[in-house]
Amino acid sequence: MDATLRRRHRSRRAIAERGVEGVQTCCADDAQSGVSCVERLLAEHPGLAAIATINEAAMPGLYRGIEHAGLAVPRDFSITGVAPRHLAENLHPPLTAADMPADGLGARAVELLIERIADPAAPHRDLLLASPISFRGTTAPARQRDSLLS
Repeated sequence: MDATLRRRHRSRRAIAERGVEGVQTCCADDAQSGVSCVERLLAEHPGLAAIATINEAAMPGLYRGIEHAGLAVPRDFSITGVAPRHLAENLHPPLTAADMPADGLGARAVELLIERIADPAAPHRDLLLASPISFRGTTAPARQRDSLLS
């Protein structure tokens, strides 16, 4: 199973296990698409209370889209994602995220490349790494916002 399908499957399973409603959507890899994505999601799902994303390139736009909707993170809306620590820490407020350990990923990629060069016939293999979660300033309990969106 490729990484994208694996993430979708895990997201659906996590949503179902917690008994919450969830919607999955795709967003292009740029800030303006992040703004458009938030606008579309809030228009289609006015009660939406949070976004979890793996799209670090759209992240600044997601923040702007939430702000343009008149919502404050985390008071009115939570956001979390997967991002390199330096990006997560430099957003405002700092993003609660699974921190991508870039140094560790790079080291493992080099090891796998060396293994492939040494034995080109070796079977392909996937490597899954657990990323630490850093709780920062973008998550809080959901609160009713109906009056804010009217």
